[in-house]
Amino acid sequence: MGYYLKSMVNAKKEKNVVISKGEYVRLNFFSLGNFRQMKTPFGFVDETGLLNSKTDPYFAIGLLKTQRAPTLYPKFRSLRAKLNCYPELKFNGLTNFLLPLAKGFIDVLFDSPVSTFSCVIIPKHDEDFDPETYFNNDIFEIYRKFFIVLIKENIGPIEILTILADDYFSPYDERTLDTFEGSIRAIVNSHFDRLALTGICQIRSNSNDFLQITDLLLGCVSLDLKIQKDLIDLAVLSTTKTVQIELLNHVKSRLGISPDGSFFLHQGLFVKSFHKSKPSFRITLFDPKKAVHIITQKSEPSSI
Repeated sequence: MGYYLKSMVNAKKEKNVVISKGEYVRLNFFSLGNFRQMKTPFGFVDETGLLNSKTDPYFAIGLLKTQRAPTLYPKFRSLRAKLNCYPELKFNGLTNFLLPLAKGFIDVLFDSPVSTFSCVIIPKHDEDFDPETYFNNDIFEIYRKFFIVLIKENIGPIEILTILADDYFSPYDERTLDTFEGSIRAIVNSHFDRLALTGICQIRSNSNDFLQITDLLLGCVSLDLKIQKDLIDLAVLSTTKTVQIELLNHVKSRLGISPDGSFFLHQGLFVKSFHKSKPSFRITLFDPKKAVHIITQKSEPSSI
């Protein structure tokens, strides 16, 4: 694919010059004059599992990214009206009544050619991942660090991302307000050496269908992993778990995976397409042994 810049041949005539994507970015692609070619997707971040719970073996944080949020939302709204179903969708609270809406939301998303889902799963029981050793048991700092990792991995070379995140608990003081929104934006933009992340706003998930879909997808991923690790007895299932497995199988079918298949048969990394064009569904099972730099690196707030 070629990218075009207007180049002055002489004082009276202009021509278009085709250059590579990398060169385009280097030559100040992000000037206002190129606004029509910039990609400005929305990202929706949610999490599942409790970092400070000794009984929950996994913590996952996921990002749903789409360039068509304004056109997808009316489809969600129309589906709710058609089914006369307006409660918040939460994977852990899924019921037979909510299942058709959950499946419909998944279908709308998977039919969108410019939407992607990515998540990182942290195995908290891993001996190499010790919150007290690496973070002084600062649960919020663990969340913040993996939040940064996830965003860095999902910003394209000509994208400027805006994030809406689930209202995750954090201490309420001036330092925290700076560290969360301010430092994440500064760290990400510094990493890309450009404006890559405009900002982050935490909101309650019951007000946003995109966050609810992110929760559903994270729940499916987490459930599939627990099944593969024999943490769930499929012979003894509650009604809720049966509904959850039905949604999991629906997601698998949309990705071309059999009900007996799994996301986690690929050495900790799963990449699959909603469509034929590009990978749109990505799962990373975090391995502290291979990526200890992530949990030991400093991520102190810096000025904007």
